[in-house]
Formats: sequence, C-alpha cells, structure tokens
Amino acid sequence: MSPRLKRRAAWMLLSLSLLGSGPAQTLNQLQQQLEQAREAREVQDRRIRSLQQEINRLSARQKQLGTQLSSLEARIARLENERLKVEEQLKDTQARVADVNSRIAVTEARVARQKLQVQKVMLQLYRDRSGRYVKLLSQEDNIYDILIKARYLDRLGRQDLEVIEELRGSLQQLDTQKQELLALTERLNALQRDLVARTDRVQAERDRQQSTLAELRRTAAGRQQLLLQTAEAQRDTQARIGNLFNAILAERARIEEERRRREEEERKRREEERRRLEAQRRELERQRLEAQRREEERRRLEAQRAAAASREAAARQAEQARLERARLEREAAAVRQREQQLEQQERQAAAASSRPPLPASVGRLSFPMPGGRVVRRYGQEGPYELIAGPAPGSPVQASAEGEVLQVQYYAATGWVVLIRHSDSLATSYSGLQQPVVSAGDRVARNQLLGYTGGSPSLDPESFQFSVAALRNNQLQGWVAPNY
Repeated sequence: MSPRLKRRAAWMLLSLSLLGSGPAQTLNQLQQQLEQAREAREVQDRRIRSLQQEINRLSARQKQLGTQLSSLEARIARLENERLKVEEQLKDTQARVADVNSRIAVTEARVARQKLQVQKVMLQLYRDRSGRYVKLLSQEDNIYDILIKARYLDRLGRQDLEVIEELRGSLQQLDTQKQELLALTERLNALQRDLVARTDRVQAERDRQQSTLAELRRTAAGRQQLLLQTAEAQRDTQARIGNLFNAILAERARIEEERRRREEEERKRREEERRRLEAQRRELERQRLEAQRREEERRRLEAQRAAAASREAAARQAEQARLERARLEREAAAVRQREQQLEQQERQAAAASSRPPLPASVGRLSFPMPGGRVVRRYGQEGPYELIAGPAPGSPVQASAEGEVLQVQYYAATGWVVLIRHSDSLATSYSGLQQPVVSAGDRVARNQLLGYTGGSPSLDPESFQFSVAALRNNQLQGWVAPNY
C-alpha cells in the first residue's frame, strides 16, 4: 500500500475513535451512576430487613413483658386475697382472744369468790371447832348419827375443794388457749407483714416492667419511623434507577443512530476507496505491462549488446528488474488484501442491515431458569423477582427473542444482561457469572445467557429477574413478569 493510502486510513481510524469516545464516556458515566444507585438500594434493603427484625424482636419482647405483667397482676391479686384472708383470720383470732380473756376474767372472779367463801367457812369452822361443832356432834343420840354428820361435813368441804380445783383447771385451760391464740396472732401478724412485703416487691417489679414496656414501645415507634424513612429513601433510589435506565436507553438509541450514520459514511468511504483502488490497480497493471515491455526491451538490448556489455552489468540490471517485479507484486497483494477487507466489511454491513426487526409484541414470557423457583415475588422487596435454581451455577436463559442492549459488571450485583424484546418490553438478568453473550447479539427464546453465582450479595444459585415497560425507547416503569 502506498504511503498516501496508509496516511488516509490512519486518519479515518483516528476520526472514528474520536467520534466514539464521547458516547462511550457518557454511557460509562451513566452505568457507574446506575451501579452506585443499585449499591445504595442494596444497602437500603439490608437496612430495612435489619429494622424489620429489630421491630419484630421488640414486639416479641413487648408480648413477653405483657405476659409477665399479667402474671404479676395475677400474683398481686392472689396476694391481696391471701392478705384479706389473713386479716379476717387475725380479726377472728383477736375476737377469740378477747372472748377467752373475758372467760378467764369470769373464771378468775368465780375462783376468787369461791376461795373467799371457803376461807370464810374454814375460818368460821376453825373458830367454832372447839365449841359449837363439838356441841353439835354431842347432841346426837348415838355414835352413828355423829359419824354420818361428820362424813357429811367432810363431804361438803371436799366438794368445795373440788369446785376450786375444777375452776383452777378451767383457768389453766383458758390460759393455755390464750397463749395459743396469742401465738397464732403473732404468726398471723408475721404472715401479714410477709404478704405486705411480697406485695410491695411484686408491685415494684410490675412498675419496673411497665417502665420497660413503655421504653420498648418508644423504641419500637422510633424504629418504625426510621423504617418509614428508609423505605422512602428506597423509593427515591428506585426512581433514580428508573431515570438512569431511561438515560441509558436514550444514550443507546443515540449511539445506535450515530453508529448508523458512521456506517453510512464508512460505506460511502469504502465505495470511494474501492474506486480509487480500482484505478490504482489499473495503474499498477499498466506499470506491470510497462515493466514487462521494458524487460523485453532490456532483453532485446541485452542481446544486441551481449558482446559489448559485461556479465556484471547484466546481473545488476536483472537484479533491478527482479526487485521491481517484487515491489509490484507486494503492492498488488496489498491492494487485493484491502479489497478483501472491504468486501468482508460490506458483507458484515449487509448482514447487519438485513437483520429482521424485533417483533411488535412478545406474548407470554418463558421462565428464565429451567427447574428454578421464585423465592421472592415481584414487589416484596423491590421491582424484581428473586429466582433460585436447583444448585449453584444454574443456567439462566432468555425469556423471549430479543437484542442484547448491555452486558455490564457491577460490584454489588455481578454481571447484568439487559435485553430489549420489542419497542415496549425489556428484561434484566442480574447476578450472573461471565455471560456468554455480548452487546448487540440477537438471542432466541430460551437461549443460554450465563450462569448464577456472580453476585456477592445473593446466594450462588440465585439471580434477580426484572421486566421493564418501554415507550419510545424510554422506561415507563417496572412490571410483574407474565410467565
């Protein structure tokens, strides 16, 4: 290839690289912002799960404290009933003690009167023993009457003594009952004091539990408020992700338009270069024929001057002719190689332009994982479904025919494949290992895209599947999949 053609090709490559640097840089910035937004959403999801667990733990603690408070209330009621029973027993015992004291007083009065009476009788008998008593006995007619009267008088004395002893026994029994009742009263007083102390302790425990329950309720209210704020921030982050997705689609459309424009310019340039190469080839053919004519002329002259020319001069001229033929052959090979490159580029451009358009409607989507299952439905934690396969590294397939818009790696979610199926529908597959498709590829329904296990925040057998509604290459929102 001539130096002029080399300079022209280098200039065109430089122009193409300058044209492509701006959109690529803008798209990379949008993708970085999308990655940051998704990482923020992951952090918010983890924060929401942590707050929900904390609220559940506080609710369980509140229920436990409520049960304990109910138990304490029952214990307080039971202790109050026991205290009332003890107070009634104490009142009854005090009444019995008062009754025994009254009976003791009556018995003591009777004993005192009986003693006084006996003392008077004994004193009177002692005074009259030597006189009237003997005289009374001497008035009897016989000894038998005297003995009968003596025994009668002795019996009267013994009866008085028996009455006194009986009264003393009753007094001792009453005193014993009094001591027992006093001991019972003391025990009941001690039991009453113990019940009051236990009631005070249980009431103090109830007050402490009520204070703890109030504190837990305030803490739960604060966690609930923080959960609402985090959920609001998550909705804002989701809106940012939607806006970034729209921006990426718009940037993709602009890049696609720019690519088509450059392809058209490149096609025109290749056509111009083909015409120029054809002219150059004809010029080379003319030069080759001219060289052949000069070679024949040289041979003719060499034959004419064979006698006069030396062998060394002929060899130099032959070498020059050989070098000239080699140069012409190299230039011809370069021209043929460039023509082959142009033909290959034309075939690629023709194949790209002849690619059939995407269908107007997709219909029902295929489930993107053979043997998989939905772990979390759309809307439970975000606008996506979490799908788990039977084992780590499970295959992930395209839900419908479409064109791969983007294949990008994110630190928080792993590899993400974005496929546009029609002008109104696109799908996203997040958390893959190295995908087996590239941006710009056409994929068929159920075609393999990659394998699970590429996200550090998901299980190795899981990935996130999202469905986006499009309108004029703009994201209208995320929708639930229709398998």
